[in-house]
Amino acid sequence: MTTVAQPLGEMTRQMTDLVPRRVEGSAEVEARVCPTRLVRRASA
Repeated sequence: MTTVAQPLGEMTRQMTDLVPRRVEGSAEVEARVCPTRLVRRASA
């Protein structure tokens, strides 16, 4: 079985920066990509 680990800490930092700027109307819509990590797990 495999899963994809997402960098929650990095995603949180980006959102705490982006949300206030969007509310104020100063941030343009932009794509942001965070690196993910493939996690291979043993089958049950």
